[in-house]
Amino acid sequence: MPVDGTYGRLGAHKQRMKDMRSKRKEKTENSSRKSRFSDPETLGTKDIDPVKLEQIKKEIREKARRSKKRDQIFTAIMIFFTILSVVLFTNWILSL
Repeated sequence: MPVDGTYGRLGAHKQRMKDMRSKRKEKTENSSRKSRFSDPETLGTKDIDPVKLEQIKKEIREKARRSKKRDQIFTAIMIFFTILSVVLFTNWILSL
C-alpha cells in the first residue's frame, strides 16, 4: 500500500484539499467587479450637476461644523463640572 495519498484517509484528505483549492480558485476568478455588478448601468458613474453637488457638500460641512461645535461645548461643560466636583470634594475632605 503506497503512502502517496491514493488510499484511505490520506486519499480523502488529498481530495478535500483539491476541492478546497478549486473552490477558492473559482471564488477569486469570479470576484471581479463585473461579476458582482452584472448590470452595466451600476458600473457607470452618473453625472451630477455641479451646483447641486456644491449644495450637498455645503450641507454636509454645515452639519459637521454643528456637530463639532456641540461636541466641543459638551467637552468644555464636562471639564468644568469635573474640576468643580474635584474642588468641592477636596474642600469637603479638608473640612473634616
